[in-house]
Amino acid sequence: MDSWDCRTESCRHDLSETINALLGRPYRDDACGPDAFDCFGLALYLARECLGVELEDPRKGPGGGLAAIRRFREHFEEVSAAELEPLDWLHFDDGGLQHFAVVEDSLWAVEASRDAGVARRPLEDALARFPRAYRVRLRRSC
Repeated sequence: MDSWDCRTESCRHDLSETINALLGRPYRDDACGPDAFDCFGLALYLARECLGVELEDPRKGPGGGLAAIRRFREHFEEVSAAELEPLDWLHFDDGGLQHFAVVEDSLWAVEASRDAGVARRPLEDALARFPRAYRVRLRRSC
C-alpha cells in the first residue's frame, strides 16, 4: 500500500504533541482550527500539521456538504481494525450523520465533538461506538 507513514518515533511524538496542544479546543461546525474544530476539520488539520499533506476541504466550494465528504474517500485506502496506525481515520457514515476520529496510537483516538470539543477517547471505545466505521489510511498520491 502506497500510503503516508506515521510509524516513526518522530511522527508519533509530533502527533501526540500536536494533539496535547489542541485538547479542550471548542467544537464549531465547519471549523478547521486552530482555535476551534469540527470532527472533519480536526482530521484535516492533523494531516496537514503532522504529515505535511494539504487536503482541500471538500465541504467548501461547489458540490460541498456530506456528499463531497463521501467522494473524498478516494484519497484513502480502507484498512482493518488490526492494521490501524497513527493518523489513520475512523469515518462513520450512516447516510446522514457523519463523524470522524483520528487514531493517535494503539490505545487512543482523538475527535472533536459538540459535547467535549477536542478530546481523547480510548481507541477501543471509538471502535465499539462506531462498529461500521470506515477505517482508512491516506494514500500517498494526494
